[in-house]
Amino acid sequence: NINANAAPLYPFILTDMLTSLVRAKILECVENNFGFADLKSSAIRDATGNIQGIAALMGLREMSKAKRNHITPYAAKHGQHMKIYSDVVSKM
Repeated sequence: NINANAAPLYPFILTDMLTSLVRAKILECVENNFGFADLKSSAIRDATGNIQGIAALMGLREMSKAKRNHITPYAAKHGQHMKIYSDVVSKM
């Protein structure tokens, strides 16, 4: 049951969630040209262990190992689970 007073908030919550998921999907793509590499590295540095940071890490999988290993330590600083993802991506 939805509270009548809370109902107007649902579209905003859904919009924020969808925006986050769409951004994560874009960051996950393996394309690193056209500024996508910079977008991914800033998402990793700014992420606090959210889905966008994880997706950005996975988007680095086609990048050269030297460049990828330069970026992944930033993600490892955001928590234990991000360190695990960072270790996995750096060994790909």
